[in-house]
Amino acid sequence: MICIDANVWVYYFDATLPEHTAVAERMDALDSDVSLFVTSVLQMEVVHYLANQQSESEQLVDQFLALDDVTAVPLTTADVRQAGAILHEYANSGIGGRDASVLAAMDRCGIDTLWTHDKAFQTVARESGIAVVDPVEEN
Repeated sequence: MICIDANVWVYYFDATLPEHTAVAERMDALDSDVSLFVTSVLQMEVVHYLANQQSESEQLVDQFLALDDVTAVPLTTADVRQAGAILHEYANSGIGGRDASVLAAMDRCGIDTLWTHDKAFQTVARESGIAVVDPVEEN
């Protein structure tokens, strides 16, 4: 299972962005047996972007939320507590609460791979033992 960061989803759904082609090629090339993982916070971030940036936002939001191969998990109080510890451990690293909460949920669910284009998030994820793929840079 692979955690897909919100920025990757945004690049995938917004064909006007320069990162779109690289990300779409990588996402579309994933094997059909690969499951994708998001948290409710990542879902909300993507929905927020689509609602504010895309004229066909309702259709795209419905498409995103209806994807069959995506497991979406809510954050727990334990995740938030662990996210706080991650923020303390990686103070001044450039990550915020959202990134820390994603790392906590990934840990809880045993997810060991993250796709993101966020350099600070990449650094902290790698230091936490997570394999990182940047679908923009690695195309």
